[in-house]
Amino acid sequence: MPAPTPVPAPVPTPAPVPALAQGSVDYAITQTWGTGFTGYLTFQNGSDRPLNGWTFEFKTPFKLRQVWNAAIVSQAPLADGQGYRYVVRDVSWTRTVAAGGSAKLGFNVDVPPSQAGKPFDFVLDGRPIGAPAPPPAPIPTPTPPAGTLAQSGP
Repeated sequence: MPAPTPVPAPVPTPAPVPALAQGSVDYAITQTWGTGFTGYLTFQNGSDRPLNGWTFEFKTPFKLRQVWNAAIVSQAPLADGQGYRYVVRDVSWTRTVAAGGSAKLGFNVDVPPSQAGKPFDFVLDGRPIGAPAPPPAPIPTPTPPAGTLAQSGP
């Protein structure tokens, strides 16, 4: 009788990780007045898939007075007291951003632009913009079942 052959456990195939390809963020000041300005942040969806609902996070050295083309989810002072962290989300007319497309949110600020600084630390849907995609999970190596196989022979 031939010796039993151990059967390795099936190897699971990791699910593909939907990765956001590198995107970009543009910042522009379009209007100024003595005590403030209107600014825009435009983020590009650098992935090959549309975004159907999104959240966008950023930090600013100034407090936003009014926002449009997005809804503020949270606003919190930075730990160092030098600005604010914002989390905004889509609104009905900005919900879908095509692959390679962009979304533009506007805001008013009550600080002269010369004293305002620039927004920074941009995060789209939990991923820093411009960060490489996470590596796929390693495929486990099959190991034979624990225990000893008995052989029978002549």
